[in-house]
Amino acid sequence: MGYLDFDYDKRSLSLISKVLSRRGLAPDLDESWEIHGPHQGMDYQVYVGYAVPKDKKQKCKSSECNLLWSKCKKHINFHCVVIYPKAVYEIDEPSDWMNARTEDRIPVV
Repeated sequence: MGYLDFDYDKRSLSLISKVLSRRGLAPDLDESWEIHGPHQGMDYQVYVGYAVPKDKKQKCKSSECNLLWSKCKKHINFHCVVIYPKAVYEIDEPSDWMNARTEDRIPVV
């Protein structure tokens, strides 16, 4: 495992941004992003970090809130995500990256 430094690793930032953009999300660059693999038994890389809605005009996820997601401080409007080569999943914590479940897959919009 390692932490990404997007000031130097523009390739990973581009890949993460592209994958999340297709799902209506953007990487939260204020938070650390991890990279796992490749290593024995895992011949691919996995990216783990936090994502926020790409559309700044999107409303808060909570149905009772009428604020823009970026203005709402009461509700959680970010996702902890794990990016596998062929899918993106929402997870509870970065340490859960190996436990991604099919029902938590984030579809392309």
